[in-house]
Order: sequence, then C-alpha cells, then structure tokens
Amino acid sequence: MLERWSHYAALPLRIVLGCSFVVLGLQKLGGYFDGPGLAKTAELMASGGLTPGTFWAWIVGLLELFGGAAIVLGLLTRWAALVLALESLVATIGAWQLTNAEFRLAALAAFVALALLGPQRYALDLKSPRLASWSRLGDTRGPASKAA
Repeated sequence: MLERWSHYAALPLRIVLGCSFVVLGLQKLGGYFDGPGLAKTAELMASGGLTPGTFWAWIVGLLELFGGAAIVLGLLTRWAALVLALESLVATIGAWQLTNAEFRLAALAAFVALALLGPQRYALDLKSPRLASWSRLGDTRGPASKAA
C-alpha cells in the first residue's frame, strides 16, 4: 500500500538532517541560535586535542553549514551524507562533543541510511545527468535512477 511513497523516503531525512546541520554550522561559526561562536568552538576543539583549534573550528563549522545545505537541496547527496556521517562519527568519539552524543549517533545512522537511499525525489542531483551519475556512486539500479 505504501510502495508508491517509497521514492520519497529520503525527503524527510534530507530536510530534517540538513536543516539541523545548517543550524549547527551557524552556531559554531557565528554564535547564532545560542551557539558557542567561533572562539569558544576553537577553544573546545583545542581542548579536545584538535590543534590548531581555530582551523578545525572553521573546517567543522563550514562542513556542517555547507554539507547541511547540500543535503537539503539534494546536491551530491550521497557524498555529502558520507562526509557528514564521518564528521558525526568523529564528533561522537571526540572528547569535545560529549554533550550531544545521542544526537550524533542518530545523525550518523541517518546519514548512512541517506547515503544508501540516495537523493530520490526533489533533489538537484536528479536535474543534471552529471550530478545524477555522481550521486549514484556507480549504482545504476538504485533508487536514484528509479526516481529520475
């Protein structure tokens, strides 16, 4: 009965995860949404052993901001999901991210699921043959090709 809706499975994942990571990036880079800001994030990175802290604060903040935006838009979805899954794994095992380990574990699982599902419907990946080929990661039979 719900088979006809299966091509939309990635859409709520993309919207919720992507928006969450855009907010996390804005919190780290600019202190928006009651976030720590760049200086405090750099301090936390350095205290966790990632030096120089400012460099890693910029990298993580930009990765979360632009990776989250790419996920929402469905732009290089599988690649962005894999990179953000790796970032979530590092944040989970890193000493500087103990406060929201449950969220990071859930995000890790959701990003792995999203990488396996592909962009599906309403994604920029499917608007261009070149982007569609990148989003498939070599799989021409997967959901990304069915949704095109």
